[in-house]
Amino acid sequence: MITRRHFLKLSAGAIVLPSLTLAMEGLDWRKTLFVMDTWFWQAPPDLDVPAQVRLVKKIGYRGMALSWGQKHFERLDALRENGLKTPGCFITVDIDGGYPKHLSACVQLLKGTPGRVWLALTSKAHTKSAQTGDAAALEIIKACAEECKSGGVAGLALYPRVGFWMEQMDHAIRLARTAGRPEVGVQFKQYHRMVADRGQNLGETLQSALPFLKSASINGSNENPPSILPLSEGSYDVAPILKALSDLNFHGPISHQGYSIKAKLPERLAAAKQRWDNLRKRVSG
Repeated sequence: MITRRHFLKLSAGAIVLPSLTLAMEGLDWRKTLFVMDTWFWQAPPDLDVPAQVRLVKKIGYRGMALSWGQKHFERLDALRENGLKTPGCFITVDIDGGYPKHLSACVQLLKGTPGRVWLALTSKAHTKSAQTGDAAALEIIKACAEECKSGGVAGLALYPRVGFWMEQMDHAIRLARTAGRPEVGVQFKQYHRMVADRGQNLGETLQSALPFLKSASINGSNENPPSILPLSEGSYDVAPILKALSDLNFHGPISHQGYSIKAKLPERLAAAKQRWDNLRKRVSG
């Protein structure tokens, strides 16, 4: 639920922030990097939300991606107080239940920010990737797109996730193409692509996604099995992903996934940022 206090804050943010177009310019991955709040889901008590955001800012990240139900209001407040941005808020919706109230509340949360709804879709009635669920999913997607449009929110990015009904990139692209609305895009997710799509055909995948590609997330990883590590750790080379995005002239935000990362967070966040800076120079060079 959105309290009156937060409603007033969201309304005020929508008034004082610059236009969405100008705000989006600050999300370009070639200039900045975001972290996902998943880095801090297992943070020690002394690293509370305000301390998390101060740490992110000190290291040089541009802001933080949020997750619905994970102190999203508190984190957004702290980001605003520190002059940082959010590229989006991850949220899970069951397509079997119609348009849910928490999805509408997520759109309201993002008013006055450049962030998008990162929409992951589940179902118990339909098997994974089954087209039988597309009609129900598209009703939700289009309703969310309309709410974003009327509320001045950038839109939504379909978020493929391993084990969910929508778990593969080609499925998300199919839904975005069928929706046929500028507010509806997709998110490229390195880890879930490595697992669900077996990491195959990177160039073809990104080329196919490009008309709808709004954002991406990356992380360090081992090759087999895939894992989620800081960029400074693991044997997997992320550079080809960044090179492919650069060649495709992609300008959206990139966020560093942090799910399951714990212990020595300040040091590992700093090392990941240093690795990112080196990767960016390597790609641009």
